[in-house]
Amino acid sequence: MNKVLSVLKLYFTETYKRLLLVLLFMTVADLGLYFLRIAEVSSFSELINQCHVSLIFALGCILMVLGNMLQKNKVSRYAYTYQRLRISERSAFLLQCLAYTVNLIAVYLYQLMLIYVLYRLYMPLGYESAVNVFAEFMSNSTLMVLVPMFTNKQWLITPVMLILGGICSASRAVRQRYDKWDFGTPALVQFIVNLNKIRNYEYILVVLFAVLVVSASFVLALQLTHDGKRR
Repeated sequence: MNKVLSVLKLYFTETYKRLLLVLLFMTVADLGLYFLRIAEVSSFSELINQCHVSLIFALGCILMVLGNMLQKNKVSRYAYTYQRLRISERSAFLLQCLAYTVNLIAVYLYQLMLIYVLYRLYMPLGYESAVNVFAEFMSNSTLMVLVPMFTNKQWLITPVMLILGGICSASRAVRQRYDKWDFGTPALVQFIVNLNKIRNYEYILVVLFAVLVVSASFVLALQLTHDGKRR
């Protein structure tokens, strides 16, 4: 039991920064949707029923993580820890899956918690419309605000998330001194290598992501304003 707790503690210590980055991603996007989107949600139970897209997003992240761990040339940075704790490779893999899955579930619960807190704050004041606007991200997923810029097909949000997650995972892989790559273009690999020369590159990605979301929000706001004037 102590071995299991030691490995889980190791994983959670390693992934808490990434979890905080994901929470920041969601917060920035959620605030944009709070001001720009309009939803028809009459009750909190109806809002909860609209979480299926966000759940698909979480499952997509889990699949992304599993794919990253199943890379052909995967060399775990925790291999020495596995040997020291005398646990099998299969057990280590299952523990890693469990740790990442719990982190992603925590992110999903964070979405629900944020919505519920705002719902409780605004309802006594009568600002139901504000809650309804904020609630739109639950039905359209966190990054759905980017999709109307290009297409009306909402399923494209999954590849977008996989690409963003893939870049983060690949940059971490290069930082772990992978010598060869089994996938991706040379240009992407070179970009990742250069990116890892920048100190605190994760925070630079956060800034770029925030700029992207804000830009998309302005474009969407202009589209909504233009559509409203035409009507």
